[in-house]
Amino acid sequence: MKRVFVFFLLFIAWTLNTWSQESATDSLELILKTTKNDTTRIRILGELSEVCEEEDILKYAVECSSLCEKALLSGQKPRQFYLKNLSGSLNNIGYYYSILGKKKKSLENYERALQIDEQLGDKKNIAIQLNNIAVNLFEQGDFSQALDYFYRDLKMQEQIGDKKGMGFSLNNIGYAYANLNEYDKALEYYNRGLKVCESINDKSGMAQTFHNTGLIYDMLKKDVKSLGYYNRSLALYEELGDELGICTSLGAIGSVYADLGNYDKALECLSRGLKISEKHGYKNVNAQCLFYTAEVFIRQGKFSEALPYAKRSLELSEEVGMTKETGSAARALRTIYAKQNRFKEAYNMFRLEVQMSDSVVNEANRKGAIRQELQYEYEKKELQTSLKQEKELSRIKLENQRKITRRNIWMYVLISLAVILGLSIFYLYKFFRQKNIINAGRNNELRQKLLLSQMNPHFIFNSVDNIQSLIHGKQDKEAISYLSKFSKLTRQILENSTENHITLDEELSMTENYLNIQQLLYNNSFTFEIEMDPSINKENTLIPPMLTQPFVENAIKHGLKNGKEGGWVQVRFYMKEQSLFFEVNDNGSGLATKEQNGHRSMSTRIVLERLNNNAKKPVSIDTQNRMENNIIKGVTTKFEIPYICED
Repeated sequence: MKRVFVFFLLFIAWTLNTWSQESATDSLELILKTTKNDTTRIRILGELSEVCEEEDILKYAVECSSLCEKALLSGQKPRQFYLKNLSGSLNNIGYYYSILGKKKKSLENYERALQIDEQLGDKKNIAIQLNNIAVNLFEQGDFSQALDYFYRDLKMQEQIGDKKGMGFSLNNIGYAYANLNEYDKALEYYNRGLKVCESINDKSGMAQTFHNTGLIYDMLKKDVKSLGYYNRSLALYEELGDELGICTSLGAIGSVYADLGNYDKALECLSRGLKISEKHGYKNVNAQCLFYTAEVFIRQGKFSEALPYAKRSLELSEEVGMTKETGSAARALRTIYAKQNRFKEAYNMFRLEVQMSDSVVNEANRKGAIRQELQYEYEKKELQTSLKQEKELSRIKLENQRKITRRNIWMYVLISLAVILGLSIFYLYKFFRQKNIINAGRNNELRQKLLLSQMNPHFIFNSVDNIQSLIHGKQDKEAISYLSKFSKLTRQILENSTENHITLDEELSMTENYLNIQQLLYNNSFTFEIEMDPSINKENTLIPPMLTQPFVENAIKHGLKNGKEGGWVQVRFYMKEQSLFFEVNDNGSGLATKEQNGHRSMSTRIVLERLNNNAKKPVSIDTQNRMENNIIKGVTTKFEIPYICED
């Protein structure tokens, strides 16, 4: 959204992008003809509204707004896209009507665009609309409300931290005060705006501020100071290649040289300004440069040379509705015609001059009334503030007395609360400390019970007896292997019983060792397999020790029940939804009754209690028959293991 008003001299102008608009317009027109998709058309129409000639803005912007409104009425998505483009097209329509001088229609579109931007929460575009509305109101003479919008725009720019926008807003507020003849106030805002522009090296903003500051000193008849600011402005515009800024500054510089009596320098500057303004169709600047040129020739007594410049200045001033400039051109023509003894034309120009002078006087009176209104509002606020301050002092004295009383009450309350809080913290500390001691004792008790269940005398006796049998049978190698595995398992169980957590790798090693010993005890009457989910890092995964062995033992006993040969035991560790699960399967005869299905050994109950002590959520052990074609093929036991993953 680039169509934004910029203040320069006594008029409002807008600088188009300097890249090739004609080629861009042609390319976009070609795409527009070949596409029927509404979303694409909206984008292209928005771009065309930005780069086209001013007389074509309405054609593209109206179609763009119609497509957006149609899409919004039918509930098409994304709604934000259509609202944003509708706001942009309304802004461009507002700009179009503004350059035509249709201020009310322009204001209606800007206000609609503002409502949409506020709905979208688009602070950057809200600031643009606030500025455009302010300029529009200012042009209609509603200075008080215009200033209110200018201040809202400045506040919004400060909120979004847009320093370029802040400099622009400060410059506009300064211009508004300048038009109300509040020159000190205008200079104050120009200086503030200049500092902001300099802080971000915004040369365009600096150039505008220099020009407007020069204009203030020009009005105050401080020609030398005014000329200095105009020249600084011109230098920056030339550096930027800003043609509108260049011809505006040249016109202003030419007028100052004319006031100083340096007519050759004045004509040189005005001639350059005329060429640029005529080339680009800057009618406002062109009208002023023409008038200043006519003035120079009149002062030199060259009335015939002055005549065409004055006539053309009058035509353009009337065309664009510049009241003051129309009166100035009429005055110049009256002087020329009088010197040429063309008294009828001189009289007609005198009448036009008086008519325009009345309009200027009326405008000045209106501005004066507004200044008085603003001054009255200021004085009224000052009086109200004074009365409020007196009331505030009385209220503060009374409030201070109340505060002292409340402070004493609060002090006693806070001391009481502090004592109560301290006692509560002490007792809570003792309670949780005692609870932790009890839990630690309970965990140690469970660990000892589980150790006893895993190192039960029957298992130890059978293992030793089996080793002894191997020795008597002179199977020394088998006896040594068996003894090595048995001693390793014993060491693992004893070591792990003292730890809160062990690695999953250590648990796997102990489980495999235990299955090897049991395999020897049962004369290799069963086979086993251990599966590990490859996604698990077994070296970095920590679990509570001694959880799985009781369930492996149950599976072996169940699978070999009634002396069955060809037993099979499978142990699995796997991840499911970020949870670690243990599962053991056997190929026994299954759980025949509900009573058997609900049966739990002592070690199983101990493990369940330990699981729930370590887990953040309740854990259950699921034991079910393995079914294939409605035939029992064994038993599956599984449960979730609480774990810690180390980096």
